[in-house]
Amino acid sequence: MLCVTRRENFMVDTNVRSVKRTDTGATILTKATAKMSSLCNHCAMIDHCEHRAQISSAAHAGKLTVSVTNCAEYRYPIHFVDTKGTNAHSFNTVRLGEAWSKRLNVGDTVGLLNHEKRLITTAQVRLIEVVSLDTVGLLPYASQNHMLIDEDIDADQAADKLLKILRNSYGKLVFERNRTATIIGF
Repeated sequence: MLCVTRRENFMVDTNVRSVKRTDTGATILTKATAKMSSLCNHCAMIDHCEHRAQISSAAHAGKLTVSVTNCAEYRYPIHFVDTKGTNAHSFNTVRLGEAWSKRLNVGDTVGLLNHEKRLITTAQVRLIEVVSLDTVGLLPYASQNHMLIDEDIDADQAADKLLKILRNSYGKLVFERNRTATIIGF
């Protein structure tokens, strides 16, 4: 007899504002959102987690609703609209504001997601730096940004080009409301 297990493909919810890290290192949903969702829905490993498969199987068999609100193995998802350069040995990504600097620590493993919000790989965070959102702040990091890493341009040109990429990616209004950016290096 042949037994075939169907793997579900879940799209990761990349809105992680309600996801918090505790002092013990576990990751939780805030009380306000814990009843609305499962932490699994916000985890980069949703489709690659053995615990999730066991929970789903038990929930299906017992016709239960299971909401995971605490997990020690949670992986923050980092979404890339364009995965260009993410296969480089080391690279960085820029996120507007300081929120990501408060979510992540050097040494954390995160999941890198493609434009479809599907896991492409995991990576260890090697650098978290908050910088001013201008040429001076981006200058030391721009040439290693995943979008520019394969381009043969000098650091000044890379910083200017990265500012344009960020303005186009986030939109003029969102871009102009921010004064800082978080560099996440892998």
